Amino acid sequence: MTRTYARAPRGERATVPEPVNYGARIAVLGALSLRGLLAPRTSEGAVNREVFALYGEHCLAPALRPGDLGFLDNVQFHYSERAVSLRKAAGASVGGVSASVLARL
Repeated sequence: MTRTYARAPRGERATVPEPVNYGARIAVLGALSLRGLLAPRTSEGAVNREVFALYGEHCLAPALRPGDLGFLDNVQFHYSERAVSLRKAAGASVGGVSASVLARL
């Protein structure tokens, strides 16, 4: 087991001999609806416009039904031209969630 705390003489930095390996970063994408979880997907690394657009085209758009309502936070890639056109083509409408609402969750 790795120690939680380290000690060092006053004025010197404590060193940790154990290797630090945090692993890969995994992003989880999905939509929650009254029908359950739609289009769950994981992606290695960060999500950007390109990754989100590919997710929307291949996973989310086929799962959406006309009249579905989506709520998005203020991440800019949610509002890219390609993402908006995919939502409109699927017949889904979108409402925004303000930062103050997200802060209370």
